Amino acid sequence: MLNLEKTIKYTLEEKEMIAALDLASGKSWTKRTNAMEDLKKRLRKELDIIQEGRCAYCGNVLYVTSALEIEHIAPKGKDLYPEFTFNCKNLVAACSYCNGCHKKHSKDVVSKRHSEYEKCEFKIVHPYLDNPNDHILWTDDRKVIIERAASSPKGQFTISFFGLEEPPHTYERIKDYNLRKQLKDTPYEGRRLSNEEIAQLLDELV
Repeated sequence: MLNLEKTIKYTLEEKEMIAALDLASGKSWTKRTNAMEDLKKRLRKELDIIQEGRCAYCGNVLYVTSALEIEHIAPKGKDLYPEFTFNCKNLVAACSYCNGCHKKHSKDVVSKRHSEYEKCEFKIVHPYLDNPNDHILWTDDRKVIIERAASSPKGQFTISFFGLEEPPHTYERIKDYNLRKQLKDTPYEGRRLSNEEIAQLLDELV
């Protein structure tokens, strides 16, 4: 998971447009206007730059398993948190694996609501409000094998929620270390690797 500090910045014109929207309806994000489409296009580009082309949740490279998706951490639906639809710290770029219907999608991850976004409490490790290194621990600095038992309760929930130990994420972390080419024609491809198998491969190939 990424540890984000820099946020998107709205122009004066964008701020005025957002201020005129009916956020409480929960439909402001889907408003079909040229100005809204231009805003989304710019946000997508800016988030890609801020996050250096990586998913905010799993940290893997975007455009590999999917295109970049603009994700609302606190979901924007009418009966959820529409007031935070355009909050800078509520918007991140995510891959479709993390943001798909079987993972985050529009699931409510807020455990305690507050009128001020930064005072809300979240069930998952928040890329802006939490330091992932305090919650999700790894066996070593290569950050390939997750140390679930040593992770915080919030970190453990996040690991399970996003499936960070599942094959798609694991293989992408291995690929970051240029190991995917060596694994291409082996029985390991496409299945879950045990921590022992990953450690052995890293020792042999890195």
